[in-house]
Amino acid sequence: CEMREWWRSLRMTYFVVDPRSLGVFRVLFGLVLVSDLLRRWAELRFWYTNSGLLPNHTLLWRPPAPHSFSLFFTVSSQREAELGFALCAVAYAMFVLGYRTRLAQVLTLLARVSLNSRLAVLENGGDMVMDLLCLLTLVLPLGTRFSLDAVLLQLQGERARPSDARPSLEVADAARRPVVSLAVLGLLLQFATIYYFNAAAKSGAAWRDGSAVHYALHQDKLVTWAGVWMREHLPSDALRARTGSTLATEWLGFVLIITRVCVRQARLLAVCLMPCLHLGFAVGLNLGGFSPAMMSFFPLLLTAEHWDALARRFGPRVSPMCQQLQLRLRPWLRGLGAPPVAAPPNAWRAKAFRWLSEGGVALLLLAIASEVLNDN
Repeated sequence: CEMREWWRSLRMTYFVVDPRSLGVFRVLFGLVLVSDLLRRWAELRFWYTNSGLLPNHTLLWRPPAPHSFSLFFTVSSQREAELGFALCAVAYAMFVLGYRTRLAQVLTLLARVSLNSRLAVLENGGDMVMDLLCLLTLVLPLGTRFSLDAVLLQLQGERARPSDARPSLEVADAARRPVVSLAVLGLLLQFATIYYFNAAAKSGAAWRDGSAVHYALHQDKLVTWAGVWMREHLPSDALRARTGSTLATEWLGFVLIITRVCVRQARLLAVCLMPCLHLGFAVGLNLGGFSPAMMSFFPLLLTAEHWDALARRFGPRVSPMCQQLQLRLRPWLRGLGAPPVAAPPNAWRAKAFRWLSEGGVALLLLAIASEVLNDN
């Protein structure tokens, strides 16, 4: 009995995520992907066409990494590259809106890998974080809440005949049921590991004497205009304090994500505190997509208790607004058609598919763990 209770506690802490957290993550992460696409679009001619600095035939003849894959290896002209970017934008829009979300997740991963592999020589930590978020969330139902799919399924349930009531009830129940997956553990371990190794690597003299931020703000290739202002106007004591707070916050982030003590309070503190750290990074240094990608992860830490507390506090105000918006959009939404909700033919196939998905996640986590140990 004690072992069963221990396992239940472990499962709830590391393997369970609320569907509402998945929905908010999908929207925020999708917007990060859109901003990354716009950033790449601004330099499309230089990096994605044969008239730029990296023609596709050069990369195919001498690839920067073995086993590289990108649909943009087939693109030569600017018009072709623009068409490819437009298709990526469609996939990202489907992802953000939660329309045909399962398909959108696959297309988004394909778009991310294609965009990133075409410029593998310029990839940074932000690209890796975005790729891992696409990959590790592939088996999670990101469209269950706060999505067009959820609204369309609700409309389908309202039109259902009495004989069809049971499927619609099953859909409503799925929207409230916690999601249990090994991928949740993978996400927690991945981000806890990022903070751990970033904090552990900060052991040099500049971090010990508090001058690291001062030197970082003098990296002219990375510093932003706000960083230039900070290095010229902030006193040295303030920069030393920021050095110490950065190191302490990264260690704290590792603990808050991985701890089993006061989990609800620890994760709420992480949701409030850690995005501020990355916002500070983004203000002072141009780190590409790293800061926004890291910030998009934290809604996944919100538990059912957090959402229930928000519903009790703001639900009476938000619900009428949502209902009014849905009434106005209903004619247009009906034109989209409901997403397919074909149930698995039988329980055996559903269980086999689930075990196959979880097995794939387990293999992926083993590969990531091996890479982390080798690199560090």
